[in-house]
Amino acid sequence: MKIYGTTLLASFYCLLLTAEVALAKFDHSLFDEILKTHVKSGLVNYVALKEDKRLENYLALLSEADLALLDTREEKMAFWINAYNAYTLKLIVAHYPTASILDIPHKKYESPWEIPLAKVAGQTHTLDHIENGILRVKFPDSRIHYALVCAARSCPQLRSEAYTEERLYDQMNEQGTWFMENRNSFDLKTRTMNLSKVFEWYAVDFGEDASETLRTIAPFTNPSIRESIEKNSKAWKITFSEWDWRLNLQN
Repeated sequence: MKIYGTTLLASFYCLLLTAEVALAKFDHSLFDEILKTHVKSGLVNYVALKEDKRLENYLALLSEADLALLDTREEKMAFWINAYNAYTLKLIVAHYPTASILDIPHKKYESPWEIPLAKVAGQTHTLDHIENGILRVKFPDSRIHYALVCAARSCPQLRSEAYTEERLYDQMNEQGTWFMENRNSFDLKTRTMNLSKVFEWYAVDFGEDASETLRTIAPFTNPSIRESIEKNSKAWKITFSEWDWRLNLQN
């Protein structure tokens, strides 16, 4: 009976510990609700979002977050991607109406992405630092560029849901496929492609040269394009499209 009791007690404490770990995970459900309410087909209802106090509540959660409780790589990536997208929304609604993120006053800062506005875990970051000083440095993965949304028409779509640890890679893969279909064009007959500026600006994240970049993006293209690229990526000619900085605003 003593052994049984000790085993039972140990099991009980194990269950408590498991519950505590589960409760410790950062909860993005509030951001998920916000996105489901105000984002449709990747476009944002900024008029309604500006009046929605839930965004400030979610940002308050980010500002008080304990990064030490973020356990896995996937949980950390999802956290910072959501933080970037949420604070981009905050930047827009704080200056809305505006036709473009580029029109937001930034005074002594080089760009709106250099404004120190993102309060996370007791520290203040710029959007540029979250992207280039945290995500790209600590969690190198080219698919990050399909998830971060800079509020422009040429950006990837903003999902109507938050990123989560459990579904992160599926979500990024879905974003990659959507981005390839909607922000890039491929002509199989002439083997020419017009790619997003993302692949020019962040070329180093996709490969050491053009051939490697094409092999990196090939899995997100349709089967015929993918087969051609994988067979002979050097046969393809690449051009880059102009970036449309107009706001990703719902009509």
